[in-house]
Amino acid sequence: MNKLRAYLLMVIAGSMLLAGCNLPTRNQTETPAGSEAVQTAAALTVAAYATQVAGTPVAATPTVAPAATQQPTTPPPTQAPTVPPLPTSKPSEVVPCDRGDFGADVTIPDDTVMDPGEKFTKTWRIKNTGSCTWSTSYEAVFVDGNAMNAPVSVKLPKSVAPGETVDISVEMTAPMEPKTYRGNWKLRNASSAVFGLGSKGDQTFYVQIVVKSPGFAVTSATAKVDSAKFEGACPHTFKLSADIKASAAGTVTYFWEFSDGSKSDVVSLKFDEAGTKAVSFDKEFNASGTYSGKIYVDNPNHQYFPAASFELVCQ
Repeated sequence: MNKLRAYLLMVIAGSMLLAGCNLPTRNQTETPAGSEAVQTAAALTVAAYATQVAGTPVAATPTVAPAATQQPTTPPPTQAPTVPPLPTSKPSEVVPCDRGDFGADVTIPDDTVMDPGEKFTKTWRIKNTGSCTWSTSYEAVFVDGNAMNAPVSVKLPKSVAPGETVDISVEMTAPMEPKTYRGNWKLRNASSAVFGLGSKGDQTFYVQIVVKSPGFAVTSATAKVDSAKFEGACPHTFKLSADIKASAAGTVTYFWEFSDGSKSDVVSLKFDEAGTKAVSFDKEFNASGTYSGKIYVDNPNHQYFPAASFELVCQ
């Protein structure tokens, strides 16, 4: 390697000497091409010698440009995929044959105040929400509570198709004792199956009244008899009785009245406070027949009370 370096220096020095000898004089015009040719020849000579000494061509080390530093890329925030809501499918409702809903209290709203013994007509408006038509064989039926002297059942006044309404009216009488009363009703179809109102068909429609205190009044005086039937020798005496109930202190006047047209004398009964007093009357009959007896309260009510019936068979 040192020999190569020395040789190269010698060649370069010789080349420079040759070049100096060829420098133009003042009277001589410089030939640029000749100078360049000398320098080129020297360079070629040096390169050829270097090739011979090394034996193999010297490869130039390529300059590798530094790799560009790639800035870390921050991934965008992961957004949860939006899942569309599943369609809600409501199961189709199975509409029963017989079902109803309450529409309105056409008459006698809840807690209507009544006098003892007052007669009234209760009317409900009911809607058919079932799938079957209600014929006139359908009925409103009393189920529990206080019937208020109403019939056990009342037929519908017309046929009612699904979606239509019907007004159902029932004649009633307010009880005698002052307090709140309620009677519950349902419907009954032509096959005698009872059903109510609402989605489950178990609700009642009802009447609710408040019987006011009349002050002093007789609220009860139902007659009873010792024997509903007697067979034997005539004449025969039946013993009748009743419990007269008054709402306050006062004097009650009453008499017995019988189905054969006879009456007892008027009797006075004094109450020092609200309460019940027992009364009785003996009535003789001479002929066979069916009879009844009842109390009429002249003061303060001016009212008949339920009768007791009995039969006599003379032998």
